[in-house]
Amino acid sequence: MLPACANIRVLLDIQVFSPDRERHQKGPVMLDAQPVTEVGGTASDSQDGSRQPLGHAMLSAFIAIQFALISGFWYQMIGLGKIDWSRFSGYLIAPKAADVTASSVNGFIFGLVFVYLIRPLIPLPSNRIANFFAGQAMGVVLSVIALAWWTPANFPAFNPGAFSTNLGYKIVVGTFVWHAAYFLNLTSFLDVLGPHPWLTRRIGLRQR
Repeated sequence: MLPACANIRVLLDIQVFSPDRERHQKGPVMLDAQPVTEVGGTASDSQDGSRQPLGHAMLSAFIAIQFALISGFWYQMIGLGKIDWSRFSGYLIAPKAADVTASSVNGFIFGLVFVYLIRPLIPLPSNRIANFFAGQAMGVVLSVIALAWWTPANFPAFNPGAFSTNLGYKIVVGTFVWHAAYFLNLTSFLDVLGPHPWLTRRIGLRQR
């Protein structure tokens, strides 16, 4: 490892060829090798990471869906309708079971899909604040899909109507709150789980 005050000159005898390879120049090139930055401790937000990203993503997805499912039963305490997505999703996947297991698997898989496939496509920097807004934007998109298409298409017997408004405004608002809670936990736990061991240590080479 180079000390912070190092300034090492490297003399190289190389050949530099033109693109058409018809002429070349031979001679010494002076390079300065010196540390640009050397910072100990944890990395900055933009270099957030861990030694086990897949394991942390899986745990974050599991925590997010479990919290979101149980939070749906709390909305009655704030004047909204109960959001029991575990029963709805579970009924579609396993009608005879219709329990929390099927919905948990569904939310767990989607959490990984968001982290590895959807989040990289969202044009926001990789830091905690941007991850929060990316997650909340995705929550709004999923809420609109759930209310405008998913619920009416899968449960026509309930006659949910356009944008599921026949179910009442409490269910409509609660759906947005539910998805917001899910992505809040997903992005928050993904950011904070585990150490952030990446050190910002780089060596720059400048040609003279």
